[in-house]
Amino acid sequence: MYGRLLLAGTLFAVAAGAQEPRPEVTFSASREGELVNVFGTVQLPVAPRIAWSVLTDYEGYPRFISQVRESRVIARNETGVVLQQRGDFGILFLKQTLGSRLLVTEQAPRTVLARSIEGPLRDFHGRYELEPVPGGVRLTYHGRFVPDFDLPPFIGMAALRYSLRRNFQEMTEEIMARGQRPE
Repeated sequence: MYGRLLLAGTLFAVAAGAQEPRPEVTFSASREGELVNVFGTVQLPVAPRIAWSVLTDYEGYPRFISQVRESRVIARNETGVVLQQRGDFGILFLKQTLGSRLLVTEQAPRTVLARSIEGPLRDFHGRYELEPVPGGVRLTYHGRFVPDFDLPPFIGMAALRYSLRRNFQEMTEEIMARGQRPE
């Protein structure tokens, strides 16, 4: 009996170890006065078109980014896509629900640009870049904004950094998951 348990445990450990390692995400969020700067990058072993399909699945965001409660396309026109989004950010007792309207410009198949039209993030500009690399794609995000709400100097920035990193991580996990589905 003990031998079977040991064998089962060993097989489980080998199977768990055989899974692909999670790609290493580099992420930072810092504050310069009122301005918050965000940077994230990761190299993923998927085709660039898969990453593009996730980035531009705006109405699907609530399914794979846990802090996004709503993401609706309001309009599509020659200037871009107008999105209405609502979500939560923060940790523990420092949670806040925010709503915003964004103008998104797609430069297929490599760049998604977003800027705020209305909402609590003044001067918000975000940019996702996809760069084909051997064996996959490099996803890079640059963002900057001025929060139009109180952000306590230490814990507020930590909560914001946690939320933004989590969103970026969940985006990369969805890209990986779709990359492993048969076509």
